[in-house]
Amino acid sequence: MNTYRERLEGLLLEVNNCYMQLQTSQREYFEASELALKAKQKLETERLTGMANGSIFGKNADEREACAREIIPGLFLDYGEAQDKERGAKFLLDSSMVTVELSRARLRIFELLVKGLEDNG
Repeated sequence: MNTYRERLEGLLLEVNNCYMQLQTSQREYFEASELALKAKQKLETERLTGMANGSIFGKNADEREACAREIIPGLFLDYGEAQDKERGAKFLLDSSMVTVELSRARLRIFELLVKGLEDNG
């Protein structure tokens, strides 16, 4: 019975660690999302300011977009990098959720196994 207890404690520790990682992943995803949102807002503000003052111009949306990319390339790069970080953080969050579910399933299987052994003998 002592080995069951040790194994159970190990599984509980594993589940706890998975939840801690999930919490970290949630925070990192939130922070990455906020940075992406701020980068987009800054880009859009500069684009609209440029269109209003005439530094960004063009006959259609494609020409205005090309002009904006020439005038404020750094903001486009910043926004692209922020989106990349957000996607990476989302992947880690999803991965953490799967890991939690796997750990919980292992714990449940162990509980059922122990219960079955106790019921049979």
